[in-house]
Amino acid sequence: MVDRNPSAVYFDTSALLKLYVQERWTEVAERAADEAEVLLVSEISYLEARAAFARMREDRALQSDVDLRRVVDRFDEDWPAFTARPVTEDLLRAAGALAEKHRRKRLRSYDALHLASALDAFGNYGPAEGSGPEWTTLFLAFDRNLVKASRGEVDLYFEPFAEPEANEDDGKEPAGDGDGEA
Repeated sequence: MVDRNPSAVYFDTSALLKLYVQERWTEVAERAADEAEVLLVSEISYLEARAAFARMREDRALQSDVDLRRVVDRFDEDWPAFTARPVTEDLLRAAGALAEKHRRKRLRSYDALHLASALDAFGNYGPAEGSGPEWTTLFLAFDRNLVKASRGEVDLYFEPFAEPEANEDDGKEPAGDGDGEA
């Protein structure tokens, strides 16, 4: 956990979901949202979150259609409060380069897009004029492969997988890779 209040936090979808459904590390995501002045996401987060909520209902993590509707309604109500980064051709190319760079870490396509979005956002949400050195922009994710790829690229709000995998760079996938998204 960081020892300074972030001015902006980029939430990948694995972190964003924790604001709506109680899961491991929900309290970390909630604290980050409370502390940050700006909550950054990618435009694709909307689609990913809605699809995840639907899967949660099908998998019974959400017990009823009423629960699903309540979560989706709250998410839709909150969406305008997030600063959604647009998906552009330049961003897609940057994500492609990151996927190639982090291929041994098994960085998936949408995760590469989140990392590229975060890096792009950090360039735009760096120290605000007159903000001084306290301005901090951090990245929050709970997908194991994305967190591994993010190390050294961005400053993490929280390190959910503190111990590096012994086979981190050997191209083999450790058991339990985070959120299981393709």
